[in-house]
Parts: sequence; structure tokens; C-alpha cells
Amino acid sequence: MCRDTEQRITNTLGALYVATLFLGIMNSIFVQPVISDERAVFYRERAAGMYAVEPWYLAMVRASASFAARIPAQTLVCSCIHAAEFRCGNICCS
Repeated sequence: MCRDTEQRITNTLGALYVATLFLGIMNSIFVQPVISDERAVFYRERAAGMYAVEPWYLAMVRASASFAARIPAQTLVCSCIHAAEFRCGNICCS
């Protein structure tokens, strides 16, 4: 029984590690090039005197807020699915 619990903890920690590593790699592949391109455009437009820094940062925060607001909902859905899987497994296997 104890070994089964230790194995589950190890599997969970391994899955968390792989998920975090995957998200970091996807960030470096897809997001950082876009941010660097946007930064170059920002510097060029700022040098031309098109707008101030604050509106640009507010627009970036507004664009990112929708993704940040999605995280709690995704967490809730995934945890419900995970809990339902365990409940179904306990009912079917016992």
C-alpha cells in the first residue's frame, strides 16, 4: 500500500515537471520571438514620437489579461476531470 502511494506521488511530480518543462519550451519557441518583434516595433514607433510608453504597456497588459483570467477556469476543469477519473476508477475497480 505504501509503495503504491509513493509511486503515485512520484508519477504526479514527474507529470508536473514534464508539464512545466513543456510550457517553458513552448514559451521560448513561440512567445519570445513575437515579443522581440513587438519590442522592435515599439522602439521604432517610440522614436518617431507616435505615443507614450504607458498606453503601450496598458494595451499589452490588457491583451495578456485574457490569458491570465483563463488559468483558474482551466485549473478547475482539469481538477474536476481528474477527480471524476479517480471516482470512476474507485467505483469500477472495487
